[in-house]
Amino acid sequence: DDVREVLLDPKVFRPDNALTAFTPIGVQALRTLSTVGFALPPTLANNGNDTHRVIRQTVARYFSPARVDEARALTSELNMMRLREVDRLLAQGETVDLVQSVVGEVPALVLFELLGLVDVDLPQLKAWSIDSLELFWGPPDVARQLELSASAADFYGWLRTLTRASRNLRGSAFFSDLVALGLRDEEVCAIGYFLLIAGQETTCQLISTI
Repeated sequence: DDVREVLLDPKVFRPDNALTAFTPIGVQALRTLSTVGFALPPTLANNGNDTHRVIRQTVARYFSPARVDEARALTSELNMMRLREVDRLLAQGETVDLVQSVVGEVPALVLFELLGLVDVDLPQLKAWSIDSLELFWGPPDVARQLELSASAADFYGWLRTLTRASRNLRGSAFFSDLVALGLRDEEVCAIGYFLLIAGQETTCQLISTI
């Protein structure tokens, strides 16, 4: 009953603080983030405004039931390739980290397919994502925040590059669609930042708990 009450009253129970850092980010780390204009304006998870619906509709088209169904074959192929490699390694008596060997890359590769992203440095994206999760939802001390903020700034700078390329008609369809909504660079980057973490790294972590 309490959950239902919250979900049915978005005016009182707003999502605006959904991306607020669990551990307040210190001044030095904030300065590092400011060098790339890092900002997470209301877009998806943290947006209780009227703009949420049109942004969500645009993003949701890339995750329609039909597109997800089309990705089943790729998902199965990627998983089977990794399971066969695990079998080979185990047969040789080697120790295998099942999370990294089987689950680690598949969500990201499927996400790239759904969004039409190419030439993405997967290990770099994984590192950025893990660092950002720790920065916003972990308990890093001041020194660790500086390290993590530098990583988040690099990630955000890369997103700015993708956004600017889309404005010049050289980017991916996904980022071009966001630009076509009339969103500011900071809004497009915020969507990319949230989606490229939540769409693969948190998925990987969830699968690894099963």
